Amino acid sequence: MVGPVRRALAAADAWWFAPSARYQIGVFRVILVGWIGWYYWERLFERLRSVADRPPEFYAPPALARWLSLPPLPEAWLGWLEPLALGLAALALVGLFTRASLIALAALNLYLGLAANSWGYTAHAFALPTLVLWFVAFAPGATSFSLDAVLLAAYGRCTQPRRARCPEVFPERPVSVWPVRALLLVLCLVYLSAGVSKLRYSGWRWTDGETLAFYLGGGSPRGAAETQRFVADSRTSEAERFREGWGLVDHAYVGSPTSAGLWLSQQALLLQLLAWSVLLWELGFVIALLGGRARTLALVGGLGFHLGIHLTLSINFSSYLVCYALFVDWRVIATYAVQTRRRMSGRASNRKSQSSSSSS
Repeated sequence: MVGPVRRALAAADAWWFAPSARYQIGVFRVILVGWIGWYYWERLFERLRSVADRPPEFYAPPALARWLSLPPLPEAWLGWLEPLALGLAALALVGLFTRASLIALAALNLYLGLAANSWGYTAHAFALPTLVLWFVAFAPGATSFSLDAVLLAAYGRCTQPRRARCPEVFPERPVSVWPVRALLLVLCLVYLSAGVSKLRYSGWRWTDGETLAFYLGGGSPRGAAETQRFVADSRTSEAERFREGWGLVDHAYVGSPTSAGLWLSQQALLLQLLAWSVLLWELGFVIALLGGRARTLALVGGLGFHLGIHLTLSINFSSYLVCYALFVDWRVIATYAVQTRRRMSGRASNRKSQSSSSSS
């Protein structure tokens, strides 16, 4: 019994901590932090300012915020939290004091995200980058492709005996793949929970396509003259119904259907096929843990899923695609780009030589 357990633990250790040069965490740091900085500038602080004046009775923090006993974010704090958050994002982006700025940004980012999601609305697209940022903050190789690495190399501080511990300007050394495995596990849990939720509340009836038709057809338009559809919990206690008397817990969220989405909402057979495809992909995303082609197939399905939502409902899930960038081998892409440029330069030189020969 001890032998099989020991072999299983060794296999798990090898899978979780195996070294690889395929994943450039430093490059991914730039992509992820760049998206987070954009989100701060365009959406997050606007959202925080819009909820800052709401009555504290409407404060309903997520479980983690309750566990941490986080109070409502005071409006007076936004004046200095915004430049602090943008400053930390800038430092982590360029890689100055990389590790410290990443850890500080991850902590502040978690607090800001919990504060924004404590007023009856959950920004699902922001949740995944918030988790992944914690992985990157402690990931080996995150300090490569950074200004820190450039400065250390320029001033010759990486002496020969210490070189292995210094960050690389261009990541080449193998590092542990545990951040990649961690993201893969989180994606499996996110998509699997979505599929299980469909079966839990709708059963296999979800595959009839009517739910997709509702959303793709416009659903319950917000801000329009039509009556908004709300969801109430009949099990809510009287004490929790003081706001409106019904125990409202959610509303029928919809995007802004495009012409493609409106057309698709009328195609019953296509909607059934699409519903089956989405459900099976969500439930089957766990095959990505097998690696290789199985993982590629699952991620390609995710790429099509999120792009399809954007093209039909105008709902932006670019944050998920940003996180997918961790699985990209950027060295292969860079090598291919350099080789392509050289081939094009060579062809241009040959054409120029042939032109000169013919004119002479």
